Amino acid sequence: MGVQHGDGAVAWLAPTGAAAYARPVLTVLSSRVDRRIADVMLARARRRWPLLRLVPRTCARQLLLPAATLARQDLARVVVLAAMLAGAVLLLIPGV
Repeated sequence: MGVQHGDGAVAWLAPTGAAAYARPVLTVLSSRVDRRIADVMLARARRRWPLLRLVPRTCARQLLLPAATLARQDLARVVVLAAMLAGAVLLLIPGV
């Protein structure tokens, strides 16, 4: 990890190789998931309140993105919790 022949004081903190690739990929993936969740939320709101169809999709999506981010984080927590619960149940079942 880091630069081998650098003169910078904190150059060794800079990620290289696969570590430098992971953060942008996760950021892009998270933003795309957030936009998709915001689109689903907007579609549901537009079906419920037809006047929202007058608001452009891009403007409404920007308003829904913070809620979509929270929904993604909550969904990830639920998935991790369900996986942990399933693992604990499998460990407690004798003979498995």
